[in-house]
Amino acid sequence: MFRVLKFCWKVLCFIRDLVMNVVFLGFVLLLVAIISFSSGGKKSTALTSEGALLLNLDGYLADNRDETLRWQDALSELNGEHVPRKISTFDVVFAIQQAEDDPKIKGLVLDLNYFEGADLPALDFIGGAISQFKNAGKPVIAYADNYSQGQYYLASFADEIYLNSIGSVDIHGLSQENLYFKEMLDKLAVTPHIFRVGTYKSAVEPFLRNDMSAEAKANMQRWLGEMWNNYVLSVSENRNIKKDNILPNAKQYLAELKALKGNSTAYAQQRGLVTDVVTRLDLDKKLTALFGKGSDGKANLIEFDDYLTQLPDRLEHYNVPNKNCGCEC
Repeated sequence: MFRVLKFCWKVLCFIRDLVMNVVFLGFVLLLVAIISFSSGGKKSTALTSEGALLLNLDGYLADNRDETLRWQDALSELNGEHVPRKISTFDVVFAIQQAEDDPKIKGLVLDLNYFEGADLPALDFIGGAISQFKNAGKPVIAYADNYSQGQYYLASFADEIYLNSIGSVDIHGLSQENLYFKEMLDKLAVTPHIFRVGTYKSAVEPFLRNDMSAEAKANMQRWLGEMWNNYVLSVSENRNIKKDNILPNAKQYLAELKALKGNSTAYAQQRGLVTDVVTRLDLDKKLTALFGKGSDGKANLIEFDDYLTQLPDRLEHYNVPNKNCGCEC
């Protein structure tokens, strides 16, 4: 009897292990299939005729590319949710530079709806590449349902900026907020031991104060002011508008908005911040007229990610030996 029970127990354990292994193997195969479908299962999107490069920056800019991008795309597709991506600033510039000399690329379209922004130096770097692209005689068009401050700065480098008919441009200036912990540390009976020399040593102020010192505030206002002046100057030059048009004083802003019955879309157009107000359907018609119709019946565009896969690797491209000097550049 004991042998029979022991045999039955071994059979049950075997069946349990078999079922668990089958389920695990099925999960792995499903994940591999999703990744293969999301990365390689798409139809080829290479331009067979003249069209435009669609710079749809769906995420935020960083120095390096995200090597886990395929896994993120697969998981986001599996969950049916939008996951912001890490996009290399240098990849973006490289793609624009290659498109500048590509005879099939006749223009550049900036879709900034899901662009989460970047620091001003990175935006300036991309803006410089866009300016060079325009100098080649190729048009640049920007579009978003709403523009954040960072999105609009990048859009300002375009020839034409289009805004959704119920959208707005949010330009509000720069600010900085810090957290201060002195009161909390006092309640916890924690005594920080800090050594500092000089007036502008604000890094340790959160441990010594409950607010910002006058010296730290003056220093912060100075560098924020410089950054904001650069922002306003660049936008005014790119859009060929007065600096005051970008962000007037609060009284003037409220008066104009009141006269327009609170219509922020009309305000952006009146200030010259955008070229025109359009719906997505109208924009697609305009892009189709400029760049032709693709196989899907819409404007003939190739997305940034797809275009990048057709280019030589950026790192290898810039690491070509120089035959004249016998070194690598």
